[in-house]
Amino acid sequence: PFPEQEYDYKQPEIKSFEFSKSDTLSFTSKTLPSKSSLPAKRINWSKIPSKPFDIGSPYKVGDLPKKPLDWEALPRRDFDLDSLPKLEIGIKVIVLGAPKIVKAGIPEKAVDGSRGVMTFDDDFGYPGNITIQILDSEGSFWFAGNEGIARYDGEKLELYSQEQGLKSRGIFAMYEDSNGRIWIGDNAGSVSVIDAKAKLIFELNIPGFRGINDMVEAADGKFWLSNVQVGYDIIDLKQKLVHRFTPEQGLLGKITISPYQDEEGLIWLSTNNGITIIDLEAGKNISFTPDNGLLNDFVINFYEDSQNRMWIGTDSGVTIFNSKKDELSYLADPFGFDSKGDGVSDILEGRNGNYWIGTDKGELFYYDESASSMEKIVVETSDKFVGIWGLIEDKHGQIWIPTIREGIFLFNPKGGKPG
Repeated sequence: PFPEQEYDYKQPEIKSFEFSKSDTLSFTSKTLPSKSSLPAKRINWSKIPSKPFDIGSPYKVGDLPKKPLDWEALPRRDFDLDSLPKLEIGIKVIVLGAPKIVKAGIPEKAVDGSRGVMTFDDDFGYPGNITIQILDSEGSFWFAGNEGIARYDGEKLELYSQEQGLKSRGIFAMYEDSNGRIWIGDNAGSVSVIDAKAKLIFELNIPGFRGINDMVEAADGKFWLSNVQVGYDIIDLKQKLVHRFTPEQGLLGKITISPYQDEEGLIWLSTNNGITIIDLEAGKNISFTPDNGLLNDFVINFYEDSQNRMWIGTDSGVTIFNSKKDELSYLADPFGFDSKGDGVSDILEGRNGNYWIGTDKGELFYYDESASSMEKIVVETSDKFVGIWGLIEDKHGQIWIPTIREGIFLFNPKGGKPG
């Protein structure tokens, strides 16, 4: 089917070719009537309104300053949980109503945030402002705010509020216990335990309880709750009892935010006058304050990393205990922590071993310890309190950023770098 010889192909047709005749181009000019000069005004460049522009490039922080610590020399006194004032708890059981189910929307670009920061607006489906989040043992997110709580599975929201039996719409704290129950509390003295599988709500009546910031379940099954402007309440749910720990019993201060139990079993309690550390096994109450090396006496939160170092967020940056508790290091201005408000409200170690640090002014810092570098991601530009609280890294490596004042944000480190 194919030609075997060259002459088997059809030969090209040959035609003669000539250039077209040349033509002449001519240009003419025209005199226009004179125009007056454009109006001009002298300006002072230095007086033009401006604001700082930060592209968020990584910057070096160098080696963190360190100082030795004598753990055994810290002030301590005896502690006996059973000797604390004891109160009975009333428990009211309510049937949990069926949730309202809505399709969840997708996040939008955060107007004032760094590149890659997204926010959830009214189209997300939660009817109010989200202030706190947790990731439960089954991999679902729970959100809470001023309109109850919501379970989020990535596609839809299950909404629970007063219509489903909750006592309060405004939720300020949320926690999942070892039995998969969700504890919620507000800043007006209400605490409830939700058993979603049994479809029951256990409403706790705690005498003298004013409100909650945070809580933790200790290894012995007791729950330590911050009691705003009072101290800490230790709840024994099985015995329906609460032990109250206040400055009268040796707590350093009555303004309380976060309780935390480390791998060693020590319970760290934040106050406005430093840290009270409870060694339940030894029966000791240990004090750690600026006199012993703490950056600031107002302590906000705790985080124990994979190396068993304790990170302490304060109003002046981060104090870090090494695992042996014989050395302190500091992450604070001017040592790399370039924040407009040094209050550290949350700390999270990512799966890659680096750290995410949230501040009370809406900034998120990414600390690469091995490279001694820091990146700043602006979540919300505000000179007011924003309060990043409850950072979570999801299975895709995205960072979920709830704020107390401005709702919830999402940052994808892989898809959107600041700058």
